[in-house]
Amino acid sequence: MRRTGELGLFANVRETVDQALNVRNYATRSAPKGLTEKGYTPDTATLVPALFEVIQRNWNAAIQAGQRSPSTENFRWHCPQIKIADQNTSAEVTFERALIRALLKAGRNDWSNQVPLISGVAGPHAFKKRAVDLVHRSGKDAFEFVELKIDSDTPVYAAVEILVYGLLWFLSRRDRSALSYPAGPLLDASELKLSVLAPRDYYGSYSLGPLAKAINDGVLKLGEQHGVTMSFRFTAFPEAFFWPRELGAPSDLDLIGLLDARKTV
Repeated sequence: MRRTGELGLFANVRETVDQALNVRNYATRSAPKGLTEKGYTPDTATLVPALFEVIQRNWNAAIQAGQRSPSTENFRWHCPQIKIADQNTSAEVTFERALIRALLKAGRNDWSNQVPLISGVAGPHAFKKRAVDLVHRSGKDAFEFVELKIDSDTPVYAAVEILVYGLLWFLSRRDRSALSYPAGPLLDASELKLSVLAPRDYYGSYSLGPLAKAINDGVLKLGEQHGVTMSFRFTAFPEAFFWPRELGAPSDLDLIGLLDARKTV
């Protein structure tokens, strides 16, 4: 989603977002600063419908091409991933795995991680690494997709990322018969929340309210048109959050407490 000229399911995604937000490249660190300084234009309200139109067109072309080989792991639940390579020092990855391990130790099965979305949908080798960082089951038919950020990208980039994943869930749910997906709670769900989760200082002094409203209003309307409930929000850990663990990060119980105490920004 970062590069101009991407093909397949993500063709024209970046260009569409840039146009709706009136920025040169929404994925850069300068984009949220520019939006904060100059303000949002009325075109921001077109973000969700314009993006859905582009992704749906790409999606339909991929499905009709007949080269799909969707993985049975797509939208799996509950299959926590706790292993981490020794050389992987990513703050987000190490925190995510530590959090999932803590939840498992506590007997909590309402959270999972690294849930694949579209592996094989556009061909047997396509998009194997596209996955939702964290997924929360908040009710029998209600889930939340969470994009975790600690020290990478920007809130604008993260919001678009989780929005795209939500639209892909919507299309996968619609076309699950064509994709031969088995019954499962994630695609059977009638409610999907989308959120970004980060330390409070990740959001800095950026103006994010107009973007959050545009995305929330857009997915709410899209969902209502098709019999599902969708929403979006930015969320933050309490001020006490810090990572990595070597610097004296919280215990397992404290980690869970920080997760449960997250608040809408």
